[in-house]
Amino acid sequence: MSNTIQMKSYKEVLVILDELDLLKEIPNEIIQHMQAKQDRKWNFTFDKNMPIEAQKITRDTAKLLSLLYLGYICNDVDEKEKFNKILEQNEKSAKEQFNINIIRQKVDNSKDEHQIVPCVRESLWQRFISKIKKLFKR
Repeated sequence: MSNTIQMKSYKEVLVILDELDLLKEIPNEIIQHMQAKQDRKWNFTFDKNMPIEAQKITRDTAKLLSLLYLGYICNDVDEKEKFNKILEQNEKSAKEQFNINIIRQKVDNSKDEHQIVPCVRESLWQRFISKIKKLFKR
C-alpha cells in the first residue's frame, strides 16, 4: 500500500467507524495510529443509510475494515466463521485468477483454437483448367 493511499484509507476508515459508532470497539493504539497517519486534506463523506457496497471506498479501506471487523468488532463465533469462509473463498479465487499455471493453460488452449491454417492457393494453370471444367459441366 503506498503512503498516500494508506493515509486516505485511514481517513476513510476513521470516518466510517465514527459514523457507525464503532470507534469504541477498536483499541486506542490503533485509532491513535490511524489519526496520526491519516490524510487530513482528504474529504470523505459516508452515508450510513446507504449500504457500504454502494459507496465509493477504496479497496484498501475495505481490507482494513474487514480486518478490524474480524479482530475487534465481531463478537459472534458463527459470524466470524462465516466471515473467515468468505475471506478464504475470495483468497482462493484471487489465487486462481493470478495463478501462472492456469494463465499458461488458458493461453495454450487459446493457441489451439486460433491456429493459423495455411491457405492452399491453386496455381494459374489449375484455376484455368477448373474454369474450363465448370463451363463443360453446365
